[in-house]
Amino acid sequence: MKMKLFGLALFAVCSLAVVPAAMADVTCPVAPGAALSTFIAPPTPTNAPCDIGNLKFDAFSYSFAPVPGGVTAADITVFQTSHAGPPLNVGLEFVAGWDVGGVNPANLDSNIGFTVSTLDGSTFHDIQIDFGAASTTGTGSITYSENYCITGTGTCGSFQITGPPSNFTSEIILTGAFANATSLTITKDLSLHSGTSGTAHVSAFDNAYSLNTVPEPRSISIVAGLILLAAVAFLKRRQAVRS
Repeated sequence: MKMKLFGLALFAVCSLAVVPAAMADVTCPVAPGAALSTFIAPPTPTNAPCDIGNLKFDAFSYSFAPVPGGVTAADITVFQTSHAGPPLNVGLEFVAGWDVGGVNPANLDSNIGFTVSTLDGSTFHDIQIDFGAASTTGTGSITYSENYCITGTGTCGSFQITGPPSNFTSEIILTGAFANATSLTITKDLSLHSGTSGTAHVSAFDNAYSLNTVPEPRSISIVAGLILLAAVAFLKRRQAVRS
């Protein structure tokens, strides 16, 4: 019986040691990135789902106004970004030329959606959003809203940054039901308005997600297997002493 336990424990440890932590999708593009249109189906996307570390980005969508005249998915470049802060704290940056006022449209609106999920069972700690580059003159204004829902539920929240003045970055710590979320459905809304006599410009905006770290399930299983091996070895030694 002890030999069977020993064999099973050894097999479990060896098997877990060689199993990959996760089956990876493609890696999300780094700079210079890829067009947002390549993340969206149909046609079959070439860049989704994609991973950054322990995060998976999937189910991309996009809408814009005015049509025609707005910024299309093919006009937007997507690539990885990172912020200083807690573990991971990475996300996606969206780069294009959003301009209103003067010879440009008076209003522009872009809505980008996707799902972000953890691959290792970690929960989300916070969401950060900011403008990579933005400016306004006169009566021009910019609003960047981040709407987030626990995937598959009606539990949602939102926050935003605006300009002017210089409120071009924001962070929200996820609490309550969101503190246990391992998947979030995101909708980001970028709106520019010229007003009566102004302009507004955005060339990049992004977000980043940091996680509450948890031990990897594979690591826990390996430790459990090692404990079982140690227990079997102890029993064998005790039996040898008695005999």
